[in-house]
Amino acid sequence: MKEIPILFSGPMIRAIRRDVSPKTQTRRVMRPQPPSEPIACEWFHPTIVDRHGEEQPGPRTFGAHGEEWSQRCPYGAPGDRLYVREAWRAGHHWDEREGAPPAPEPFAGRPAPNTMIHYEADGPAPDWAGRYRHARFMPRWASRVDLSIVSIRVERVQDISDADIAAEGVDAEAVEALWNAATRKRRREVNEAFGYGPDHAGAVVGSSTRPRDLWRIAWTLINGAKSWDENGFVWAIQFARVGGR
Repeated sequence: MKEIPILFSGPMIRAIRRDVSPKTQTRRVMRPQPPSEPIACEWFHPTIVDRHGEEQPGPRTFGAHGEEWSQRCPYGAPGDRLYVREAWRAGHHWDEREGAPPAPEPFAGRPAPNTMIHYEADGPAPDWAGRYRHARFMPRWASRVDLSIVSIRVERVQDISDADIAAEGVDAEAVEALWNAATRKRRREVNEAFGYGPDHAGAVVGSSTRPRDLWRIAWTLINGAKSWDENGFVWAIQFARVGGR
């Protein structure tokens, strides 16, 4: 079993951790985009060229492939574990030091107690918390959410069912939270996509409860209008939360 880091925003962290109808899927853009429709997403042996110039089957890999191309899934394979990175803060005494705080000695190799750091998804920072730290800089010991990969498939971003939209944790509450955290550029793109003026703040949010509209708004806020319009291929990852805090 491999452990792979994955980033989530505050609204999606809350969706994963909630007790009722938690988020159990995520979709990530394939980079680069496949040149043709994938034949399958599975374990396979990609073709490699040896030192004699001969084609040979390469090491067993999980990912997607077509007739003349293949791509390894960067998020692992079914049975692997994703550990979530999210925005966070350490104590003030770490603000002037380079790098992330090390794991507390008594807890090295095990989850650190919640009092050591503040998670931005939990709300306003307490007085003892220091500067904001981006999710990409969260060390493994500070991660509080582990996800076991159940399945991975490849599909286009718009080829999603209403049931999968619910499994993505995308509902009116999540969309409003994403809107509040989005940049002005992303908000403008959403408004324009739905026919509102670029400065019509919040016009789209709350205007529809249709799952597909909510999915389009959420995807655009996170990935941009161009990504939605291109309707590219994504890794559709289903997971189950394990352990964590």
